[in-house]
Amino acid sequence: MKHLLTILLLSSCSTSQVKPSKVYDLTDALFVRDNLIETVQKDSEGLSVEVKKDCDGMIWQGQWCAVNGCSIDSYEDSSRNGKFYRRPEPRCWVEENKDQRQDASSDWSRDQFSCGLGIYGLVAKDLNMFERHIQYGQDNLFVMGEPTLSKGYDPRVVYTPNVRAYLYHASYSLGGKKHSGYNWPSTYPKGKTDYHAHLQLCSIFARGLSDGKINNQMAARIQEHYKRDKTDLWAALLWGKYSGDYDRIYGLCSNPKLVVPSYVRCDKTKTDCKKMHKAFICQQMIEDLKN
Repeated sequence: MKHLLTILLLSSCSTSQVKPSKVYDLTDALFVRDNLIETVQKDSEGLSVEVKKDCDGMIWQGQWCAVNGCSIDSYEDSSRNGKFYRRPEPRCWVEENKDQRQDASSDWSRDQFSCGLGIYGLVAKDLNMFERHIQYGQDNLFVMGEPTLSKGYDPRVVYTPNVRAYLYHASYSLGGKKHSGYNWPSTYPKGKTDYHAHLQLCSIFARGLSDGKINNQMAARIQEHYKRDKTDLWAALLWGKYSGDYDRIYGLCSNPKLVVPSYVRCDKTKTDCKKMHKAFICQQMIEDLKN
């Protein structure tokens, strides 16, 4: 059966989400999800207290707010609409402290959008946020953070065509304008591991959500990462979405042990980002299996 599903997953130019191949009892998965949500230490706005201090915080906080409905307002500069930061104040990079960069070499980076802000916006259907972010990008030649070239420069603050196409597709899917870069191709080369595999899977999830389908190359990367790492929650979820075989993600989400892939990194003494990521992925699985 799995070999047949693999053939189906890779045989067409595009693949739409398919129905689960069988009925799953969600009792354990719901219990695990609820426990994960309950045990994250939250502030008055529902944000993770731990992750607000993290310079990769937007990644996990974006996914988290897509689960529990919290606001990411404190990650946006109220005086510069559409400009977002890795975390609320204190920022992770500020010009006056550029020799003491507060654990990050930039105040924003592409991965903060691809795996955090963009995921939040699509799941929360926040068109207004996408439109503000696009306008900020257009006004700044898609240099989305600092340091800029005159201040030490970190290339991660610049949105590549891949990321801009992701942004345009997300906005258009929610009723926004079709921008001129909408048709730029996105590429997903093979052989990526760990965090780079994570970036691919975030983007594939987002493009599948905004477009209602994925292409051959995306399907091949799902299969590659699914085979490579049995703990990869993204890969297991996406395998289920596009093959109908949810067995692995169902097993991971029904297991109370905090098993997550190596790309989910918190401070060595902290675990909330792991709980937040697993809660988000498992919520997506639950929604798929309930429909």
